[in-house]
Amino acid sequence: MSRRPSKKREKKHKKREQLVRKNRRALSTRRELKTRDRLIRHHAPLPEFRVDASESGEDIKAMVESAINRFNGNYTRFLDDDTLVLMAIHVAKGWTSLIDQQAARITDMTREDIESAILQLFEQELGNRIIQNAPRNLIRRSLPTSCFTLSPGEHHWIVRCRSLRADKTEHGGVYQSPHRPTVQLNGKDHEVVFTRHALQQLSSRMLPDWSISYIGQAYVFGFFYECVYFEVERLNNGDNALVVYNSCLRAGERLRHFMCELLNVDDQGELANHYYKVGYCPIVVDSGLAIAKTFLTPGYWQTPERLALSGRRMTLIMRQDIELACDDGINISSICSCEKTRTALKWFHNHGVPQAKRIDREVFKGLAGPYACLDSKVGKLLTPLEGA
Repeated sequence: MSRRPSKKREKKHKKREQLVRKNRRALSTRRELKTRDRLIRHHAPLPEFRVDASESGEDIKAMVESAINRFNGNYTRFLDDDTLVLMAIHVAKGWTSLIDQQAARITDMTREDIESAILQLFEQELGNRIIQNAPRNLIRRSLPTSCFTLSPGEHHWIVRCRSLRADKTEHGGVYQSPHRPTVQLNGKDHEVVFTRHALQQLSSRMLPDWSISYIGQAYVFGFFYECVYFEVERLNNGDNALVVYNSCLRAGERLRHFMCELLNVDDQGELANHYYKVGYCPIVVDSGLAIAKTFLTPGYWQTPERLALSGRRMTLIMRQDIELACDDGINISSICSCEKTRTALKWFHNHGVPQAKRIDREVFKGLAGPYACLDSKVGKLLTPLEGA
């Protein structure tokens, strides 16, 4: 009569069998991926990228070209099967043939909607891969003072790079929209320019993680490129500051809902021509320039919100909650995710420091241009925040 294996030995044998099966599956997966890569490399040639840097500096051009070289070396690792198939058709037969083929296959969508959906897919896939493969040092040097956008050619992709106007002053390098917006100080017009630090701080307040996504980097650059309206406010320490506004319609669903509540309107369509306060940029004046040095969120020290808070009687708990929200920095992320932040903004708005208002002037110039399409897409970047 044979002896029954001990439980310890059975357990050891079972683990060994599981490990063998796992290794076999991994080997099979690797073989399938190698086969897939060989097939795709044979049938789907590399996409051709043509970089147009006629409106940009050298840094953004170097960043894009370096990222494209890295991407081209391993492009099958970064794209899913569906994108690779569509890309193969685009490269081999052309963009028009690709759209015609998909329009014949998908009958419940218009041709324009199909083209828009495919373009959005490519923008997300290719644009994000370019960002992910770009060297970090070039990203820091290029963004947000520059950006790149993708548009399809018949058999290739056009990568258009654009930059803000750059100049040097006694206060360091400054950047300016080509529209050259102005503000009036002491009865004279001064052109608005920003330091890199101010632009980076503003970008982070408007859109979390803007620098790691294609839509994000284009959105914040489009804001600085197109914004032509600023107000001047005196801070508590006597310094002048620019008041920066953004459209109530240029963000995610959660923020628009909050703005409806703040402005006491029933429908989001009524938010047209209404703008919320992003924050303040303290300025120095130099040779006809109003130079924004840094950025302060609403409620931070020296802002009008803080002055309004210091002069009001309220419960200790409410004061602590509002001060904590202000010290943490009121931005689009905290508005979407934190009830205390929304409470603080409501309090400021109802006690003499409006946080959103109607502006019947041109705040953004040219939004029918290359950045208009980003307004509808940028809300998707806020999805994780809106679920908080």
